[in-house]
Amino acid sequence: MSGKRVVIAGGGLIGCAIAWRLAARGAHVHVVESARPGMGASWAAAGMLAPLFETPNAAMRDLTSRSSARYPHFVDELRDVSGIDCELQLGGKLDVAYTADGLHALRAHYGDTLPESVRELSAEEIRDVEPSIRGDFAGALLSENDGSVDNRKLTRAVWVAAGNAGAEFTTGSSVREVLCSRGGLDSVVLSTGERLGADAVIVCAGAWSSSIRGLPQPLPVFPVRGQMVALEAIPKVATRIVADPACYIIPRSDGRVLVGSTVEHVGFDTRTTAAGIAHLLNTATRLIPALAGAPVLEMWAGVRPGTADDLPILGEDPRAPGVYYATGHFRNGILLAPITADVIADVVCGLNPEVDLRPFTAGRFHG
Repeated sequence: MSGKRVVIAGGGLIGCAIAWRLAARGAHVHVVESARPGMGASWAAAGMLAPLFETPNAAMRDLTSRSSARYPHFVDELRDVSGIDCELQLGGKLDVAYTADGLHALRAHYGDTLPESVRELSAEEIRDVEPSIRGDFAGALLSENDGSVDNRKLTRAVWVAAGNAGAEFTTGSSVREVLCSRGGLDSVVLSTGERLGADAVIVCAGAWSSSIRGLPQPLPVFPVRGQMVALEAIPKVATRIVADPACYIIPRSDGRVLVGSTVEHVGFDTRTTAAGIAHLLNTATRLIPALAGAPVLEMWAGVRPGTADDLPILGEDPRAPGVYYATGHFRNGILLAPITADVIADVVCGLNPEVDLRPFTAGRFHG
């Protein structure tokens, strides 16, 4: 592995985490990022870690569970090598339902039986767990092992960790094209026209991954806008993540409260809208009335990389040896960063990954 030239197309959380792992193994890693590393979907996220909730199939549930289990060690490693505390909080997540049908829909997220770490609460028990919540509820599910991480500190930490491990960064540019010969990858061409020789290229460009030319087929990754708002609530109005079908509320240790997120198919438009922010604020204050007087600190939007089946695209392209994918993570990019970094680093190094990547290959979209 020592000396292998790896170009990483995209310097978000996923790209920087892979760069860190590969550089630590002795690869010559060059990350190409159009802006400042970590300022795309990774920066715009909320940092929620809910491995069992948004899992469309068993393969995804296995992937999210493995990644979530890595998080305590992952952030400890990052603190050691970067000096940044990413503020991992595992206080649980409370999903409330206003109707019996809504409660049934919550149960359906977990399959036929609830995991041991998830328990159902009555309306009375909801208020015992979170006294600030108000509403006429049918019940709730409490996921005791869920939590959050400060995603902005996390992306900064993996950037620093990758740099300290020896990864090189080119900012203000992007990978425009991948050039392959019969033997596989030859080089990549940047938006500046510069050409970089490479033994491997890893496509981690998020919602922009589909714009890279020269791949065996265009990647079916598209942008999905999510709007967010941050409030200030001191003392805390909740001790854990609280969610209803229309929004989630994440309390931070410093008194900030994040409210998100919309899911909008509007292309690469990252503007916030009156309707989007009003929806979030109305829903949040209905659920926790004490937030009505909370100052608004910030409003923002980002675009997440979606796919048709809500699964990421991972692994090597069998038609183009040396071309690897780590994109399409949609709403689970923060959660899946540790496992993605490990399995992609293994595959690039010629090792068998611990996870079966066949359900996540790009070829699933092409027959």
